[in-house]
Amino acid sequence: MNLPHRNHQFLPELVCLLSSVCHGLVTLARVGDIVILDCRFPTGPSPGLIVEWSLRQPLRVVYSYYSGSAQAASQHPQFRDRATVDQSRLALGEAALRLSDVTPQDQGLYRCFIRLALAKHETWQRLEVAGPYSEPQVTCFMLDLRHEDLTVNMSCRSEGGFPRAEARWRWDNGSWYRGRSQKLWSQAPDGSFDLQSLVEIPGGQASQLRCVVINGRLNQTLTSPEMCRRDPIIDSDSWPSNATTCLGNCQPQRGSEQVARIRLGFIGSAVVLSLSIALLLYFQTRCRYPRSEQRRQPRGEGPPTDRQ
Repeated sequence: MNLPHRNHQFLPELVCLLSSVCHGLVTLARVGDIVILDCRFPTGPSPGLIVEWSLRQPLRVVYSYYSGSAQAASQHPQFRDRATVDQSRLALGEAALRLSDVTPQDQGLYRCFIRLALAKHETWQRLEVAGPYSEPQVTCFMLDLRHEDLTVNMSCRSEGGFPRAEARWRWDNGSWYRGRSQKLWSQAPDGSFDLQSLVEIPGGQASQLRCVVINGRLNQTLTSPEMCRRDPIIDSDSWPSNATTCLGNCQPQRGSEQVARIRLGFIGSAVVLSLSIALLLYFQTRCRYPRSEQRRQPRGEGPPTDRQ
């Protein structure tokens, strides 16, 4: 199904029909839909009629017709069994291309070339493809939300859309988050994009922030249904191994227990270190001033001698 597009206006179509070369037509199609790219030419006797649809950049033959039949051998594998022209309409001067199961790779500039016995005609059209993104899901990784000075890592993921969408963060009061964020895109073999947006905020604010994904080509705006939820798709290497996940409104979970263990560990280490220093000082003092076990001899008296 062809979708309306702001550049698909009546005047360029009229100019196209009245001239031998046409530029500027834009057609928008959804991923998975069927799209029709129009191409018309003057009617008349055409024993040597040649019709060729091609995609530019990269150059690929989409459909080829000559010698009275379609030439499947010259068709690029990308369009095999998907691109056709109704041969019964050629005598009426119509060579519209029917492209089924549209994919992101189909986007680009298309050329319709017609060669008649005494003339030639070509038309240029641009096909833009759009695919909806999945509902964004938010995941939180934190230690303890009761301590507002601790950082919370928030991740938003939305998948399977085209083209690249914009991801933003919005507070519950409707204002946009103005802090720093990191955006990551990955492209699947079919050309669609997966989007991930990362932010770091104080723990006390995590329950007030939602993720918004905007696909302008489809006028699609999606808001995460929850602030935070568990998302096993997130790569665990992206966050600390001791991070925990919050659900719903991001209430504290096991993070407080981990903080308590860390504090006890620091206190225990400090006590052991203090005792070790005290013992070291004590033994150093004993070695410097040893206690005599024998009484000192009176001055002037020598050691006793045996009398004969």
